[in-house]
Amino acid sequence: MVTEFIKQDLMPQKTKKEKIAASARKEYKLREVTTEQRQPAHTETGTAQAYALSHEDMEINKYFLVDLRKSLMLISIIFTLEFLLYYATINNYFKF
Repeated sequence: MVTEFIKQDLMPQKTKKEKIAASARKEYKLREVTTEQRQPAHTETGTAQAYALSHEDMEINKYFLVDLRKSLMLISIIFTLEFLLYYATINNYFKF
């Protein structure tokens, strides 16, 4: 009685065709992984082109740092004003 119940819940066995298809899928996936590992991560460029790009990047970095510094200054000023206004209203310096 117990064995009949267990047999009913089991999955049906794979046929020979299903086994062959599953092994083919597995081999295909393995081939994809090995070909991806063989490919180089990047391609090399000429030194003159790399120097020109790095010079442009330095210019962009210069402007980025200037903008970042200005943004941080404005943010710090705004936070300071909010902090001061918050404590001024708590201590009733502003009577509305």
